[in-house]
Amino acid sequence: MGGGWKRGATTVDAKDPGGETLGVSAKTYRRATPPRQSSTLHGSFRPSELHFTLNRINDYLVRWLLQKYKRFHGSRTRAWAALGRAALDRPHLFAHWRVAAV
Repeated sequence: MGGGWKRGATTVDAKDPGGETLGVSAKTYRRATPPRQSSTLHGSFRPSELHFTLNRINDYLVRWLLQKYKRFHGSRTRAWAALGRAALDRPHLFAHWRVAAV
């Protein structure tokens, strides 16, 4: 049986629930199966969830600042302030800073 999604393929190796290989035409197989991205394209988008995730990345950056530089050791407030200044001065430094500011 022909193989995969290559141009000119006429059959697909589809398996029924019993495990036997069926010779199904590629056109029929494509019509019967939804595209892989359908769940991501048609799902609901919640910006609040995105900001929570992006803020989590910033939390890791603050922890890194606290460990890397002695002047921030023990002062999360100063580390967050430095991260905020860096986000304003150089928004291209991290990709998630372009989406949501610190």
